[in-house]
Amino acid sequence: MNAKRILLFVLSFVLFGCGVSNPDSQKPANPDWEYEKTIASPIVEKVETATTLGDLEENKMEIAIPENTFDASTEVTVQNPSIVPAVDAGRFTPLGSPVEVTSSQKRLNAPMTITLKVPEASEKDLKTESVWAVYYNGSDWDMIRPITTDAEAKTITFESYHMSLWGTGKVSVEERVKKYTHSKTLGEMAQEQADDIVDKIVEQAVDNLLRVQLGMSDESAKYKIISSLANDDDYAEILDAFRRNDAEGFNKKLMVFLGKKVAENVEKSALESALKNLSSKEGVEYAEAAAEALGYLYEGDLEGAAEVLGGKIADAFLITKLFKAGGEIVQYNINLWKDSEIEAAYQAYKNGSDDYFWGYNVDKGDFGAVYDQMKGIAVRLESEYVEREIRRRENLGLSPPTDAQLREVREQVRKDLEKQFETRLSKEDELAKEEERLRNLIDAFTKAKLLEDESFGYDDDTETMEERLDNLLSTVKKIVKDTKRKDWTTNTFTDKDNLSVGDLVSLLQAWNSTNGKDLYNTMLKERFGVDAGGIGIQGDFTLISFPDPPTNSWQSQIFEQILTKAKIEVKDGVFDSTKNITVNTTWGPKLFSGTGWAHWVGTYDPATGILSITGEIGWDGSTTSDYGDGKEKIVYTSPTKEVKITPDMKRVSISFIGTITSTTSDLEDGGWTKPWTRSDEGGPTVQFDIEIQD
Repeated sequence: MNAKRILLFVLSFVLFGCGVSNPDSQKPANPDWEYEKTIASPIVEKVETATTLGDLEENKMEIAIPENTFDASTEVTVQNPSIVPAVDAGRFTPLGSPVEVTSSQKRLNAPMTITLKVPEASEKDLKTESVWAVYYNGSDWDMIRPITTDAEAKTITFESYHMSLWGTGKVSVEERVKKYTHSKTLGEMAQEQADDIVDKIVEQAVDNLLRVQLGMSDESAKYKIISSLANDDDYAEILDAFRRNDAEGFNKKLMVFLGKKVAENVEKSALESALKNLSSKEGVEYAEAAAEALGYLYEGDLEGAAEVLGGKIADAFLITKLFKAGGEIVQYNINLWKDSEIEAAYQAYKNGSDDYFWGYNVDKGDFGAVYDQMKGIAVRLESEYVEREIRRRENLGLSPPTDAQLREVREQVRKDLEKQFETRLSKEDELAKEEERLRNLIDAFTKAKLLEDESFGYDDDTETMEERLDNLLSTVKKIVKDTKRKDWTTNTFTDKDNLSVGDLVSLLQAWNSTNGKDLYNTMLKERFGVDAGGIGIQGDFTLISFPDPPTNSWQSQIFEQILTKAKIEVKDGVFDSTKNITVNTTWGPKLFSGTGWAHWVGTYDPATGILSITGEIGWDGSTTSDYGDGKEKIVYTSPTKEVKITPDMKRVSISFIGTITSTTSDLEDGGWTKPWTRSDEGGPTVQFDIEIQD
């Protein structure tokens, strides 16, 4: 650190970081932020274990410091500062009394939870989430959305992993829009960075088809397939479907791709041998399909064999699970950039920091130093990665991860975050242009009164501005699709590829008007010659399961218990529904108790009325009977089914015929027998009542 930077840091610390107070003064020196001192004299305490500093009633603030926050016993000081840095009124209006928290350790191992009382804030501002935490970072004010807001108690609560000068303020609409567009742009960047995730999904799907379905342990074919991905046009389409969150398109394209790649890259003799083994196994669901694929191979019809391999032998439900897991990773990365601590770490990496900025003291571009100083944030990220890996393996039916595997997962956090930082840095100019483009669109929303309270269906008592923007931008995607365009443009006129902002806003106003859907469809037809309605249900709807009356068997009783509790909520043409319940049945001398579940995932196309659904129903528990005690797990998994649902229908029947996997173990004198598993074909037909949302 050069001498000039040292001097600037010392001056900054003296002016804003050390919190020297004048006990005789009840008003701060800076008139930009006038406040009463709520902490009569500094609160000073040596923190060795979980500690709470301050009192909400007396001091209008409370800070909860968890155990192990510091590396060692550390003295913490809390006070109202005498000098407050200048405030830009265009960004926020100061409220309440600022609080400065200092200690010798700048970055923390665990987050402090800070609650500040805001008596000057109106109840409406608190309810509409206009009141945020504000933090002086050494050169400017940062604004942080609180974790919780209590309008009745007039408090906001947030977390911090560093020592800070904090306060509260009403954030201007312009500043909130700026924050929103920045976060949204970074989220789109994260959505686009899906290549590595899709590579892993394809690798797992290839491995499952070769090793599990076909019983082939040769790694050479898998290597050939994975190595060929980058230059394959079909793979590019799979990647595009994933980026667009098109679950149905992704699944279909990937299954076709798997069949083609296996047929092309596995030696014919080895594939014939694997299919013979598969077709000869009694009770295996895919035996018929294996025989069919074998027939195509004998005839030299590689394309026919590929179609069967992908369409009937590849595990559709596994692919659905892989898609969901991959989507969770993308969403995690999107949410990561919304985290103010991650944003601060990136800014420290990009620009360097002289100690006061969020507690970092690092040189520009030194990711290793940034990561080491993240401390509790890094620990949190590693913990989240571990939890996700445990859940992923459990969902895919894999064995729990070993300690060595979990170490690799934790090490991956550093690598992934560094790659994300590097990627963002390389795209700064591109991101700035996209952020400006999005802000221009939101400016058009403002001029069209789409963000005005009680205008075009907006009620800021029930919907925050950020939620309203999310809904508007979601509708933008629908409008672009409905008008058969690729994107929207800031140009004056609509062309064959892009919808102008003017036309886009007009359609948005129509959609959000009274009788909006009718007006919207009329505008689409008159101005764009498009009939967007289609024959299906236009809007959201719910499928409520309506199981047949149970027969005299314990399995049918379990089905009834599970299905009467489960439902499918179709929103914006997609659904992913899981219901877990406790089940108990009695049938003759046999008792069963355990957990049951129903999981449905899929899409709905309002243009065609086609519902595409993949299902799993199962239970896991213990049995007691005159014959002895046992453990039993039964899972019904169904490949993707399609059924047409139109607005005039009241009920739909869906057959979930698929694979039945049964795993059992019995209690004998020597203890529990080794679990044994068998597979068969079957499954329930489920009736659903259709409930269309208003």
